[in-house]
Amino acid sequence: ECYMAECTNKWSVKTCIHSENGRLLFPALMLLEACNSVGHEGPITGLCFAHSSPSVLLSCSNDKTIRVWDLRSTAKETMLFKAKPRAPLCGFDLNCSDLMIAAGAELLEEEEVAYLFFWDMRSTKVLEKFSESHSDDILQVKFHPSQPTQLASGSTDGLVCVYDITELNEDEAITSVLNTESSVAMLGYFGPKYEYIYGLTHTETFHVWNALEAKLLSNQKKVRESLLEVHKLKVDYLVDCTYHEASQRLFIIAGDHSGKVYITHANINSIVPVECLTGGHSATVRCIHWEHQGDSIITGGEDALLCHWQSEEQITSAVENDTSNHQLPS
Repeated sequence: ECYMAECTNKWSVKTCIHSENGRLLFPALMLLEACNSVGHEGPITGLCFAHSSPSVLLSCSNDKTIRVWDLRSTAKETMLFKAKPRAPLCGFDLNCSDLMIAAGAELLEEEEVAYLFFWDMRSTKVLEKFSESHSDDILQVKFHPSQPTQLASGSTDGLVCVYDITELNEDEAITSVLNTESSVAMLGYFGPKYEYIYGLTHTETFHVWNALEAKLLSNQKKVRESLLEVHKLKVDYLVDCTYHEASQRLFIIAGDHSGKVYITHANINSIVPVECLTGGHSATVRCIHWEHQGDSIITGGEDALLCHWQSEEQITSAVENDTSNHQLPS
């Protein structure tokens, strides 16, 4: 049984699917054929492509490993990184120079420690590990898209920690601690210079900070309630956020359990519906990739379907016609 957990559009590879047993499936160009590989011994908790190569994929799992795959030959991983101490990995990222991996782990109850691990891509040994930043599972790790030493981590302890790892010393590296007051589900950088951080929580709250100043810019604690009361739009969950570079706007992607996907525009004090994608999925949608250059969208869900949506200028027009006040800074 498979589910769609992460999707992207890295050159010719449209998406990656994974299942509970650690199997990876790689749908190929135009979705005409696919290959699959078994490598992990547990559920996969994250995927990302190398920035410089369309054929290099990294996967993270709660089997306590990160594996590197060459999609031209998926029979076996090309590199294997092991977390030591052995801890299930919840999420990870690769920096923009393709040289550094950072991964967050589950809380080791016997040690009462949640580790943030670092590896150099040129060696499989753990380069460093932070142990004092978080007090619970570290679910999210995101590097800055253009600054290779800047990253943020999010945890079920409610904190988002921002680091500069020019020097891999935990006391020196951490630059700010941001509090969501809830378990962090998603986070990421956005803005013209990626100077802002957004956060979504498991209680469907939405937060935005200036990453440099650690200043809270938006704190919306009733996103679903607001959409229902103000716009008569019932959503069951929030998927993630995506930044539209052309319009310099941040969008929150939401959905319902029947498979509908809602694109909403995030303002400082409100969330405004923009478009609804319907007729593709029949169950909860877990991931989305918005290819802004061609204005197409890829979604994946628990119905094991991958849907490719071509907007035909509908979404672009809706974005351009959105005249909401109090937009997030750009």
